[in-house]
Amino acid sequence: MGLLRDLTELWESSAVVRRARLYPFMPDVAKFEGRVYGVPFDFNSQIWYVNLDYLAESGVVPPGENWTVEDLRTLARKLTDPIKRVYATTNEVVRGDTQNLQWIQIWTGYDWLSDDRQEVLVDSPGNLEMLAFWDDLQNNLNATPGWPGAWSAKGNYYQGGVALWMGWPTYSVSVSHMVNHDWAFALMPKAPAGQLSFAQGHMFSIPANAAHPEAAWRLAEWMMSYEGQKAVRHRTPNCGPSFSRVWVRMRAATPETGS
Repeated sequence: MGLLRDLTELWESSAVVRRARLYPFMPDVAKFEGRVYGVPFDFNSQIWYVNLDYLAESGVVPPGENWTVEDLRTLARKLTDPIKRVYATTNEVVRGDTQNLQWIQIWTGYDWLSDDRQEVLVDSPGNLEMLAFWDDLQNNLNATPGWPGAWSAKGNYYQGGVALWMGWPTYSVSVSHMVNHDWAFALMPKAPAGQLSFAQGHMFSIPANAAHPEAAWRLAEWMMSYEGQKAVRHRTPNCGPSFSRVWVRMRAATPETGS
């Protein structure tokens, strides 16, 4: 790839990698055109958090496994309460980030780029239809913050100001420690092109111009081992909604220090 060192041969010959217990899709995180450019570290998908207490208080049944975007629209009407200062949800495509990748896929069945990567498809009819759905939730139903003259919620999902919130499963650590309401997961709602969840992964890579590539691989390989994963998991405290301290703690646990 130019910037990153090709680790394919090291990966294929590593006894540590062969012993590693990985879900089959995990190695794909670190591959490009069949070559390995890093060691997979984690994997995360999109999920919805449901404020069960507020839904029960509102007389609303939580989303089922096969709920749809029209069910979401119906819930948006029922769960928005300006008196209690609770919005049904938040506008998940207004920022133009990974949530948009999620929603264009399940609404249209294609990516934001054409298959040959030559055309941007954000103004395609299907994507505009998806954006119109969220525009309706925000500016017609006023079920999300952001519309002109919007009232202030009593807080975010953690504080009970949002009934349904789309996020990552890793947030569950902070949710379990910080919210005062009962909560549950829900899958993505079914849209015209399906219900699949967008997923992302992270990896540890070695720069192509690394001064000590052998030592760097030794560290990356250790991260694949049971001992390496144990060090990260058990010697790193829960960090709430901010993960910046994880990286500081992680760098203190290396093969050299033995901690």
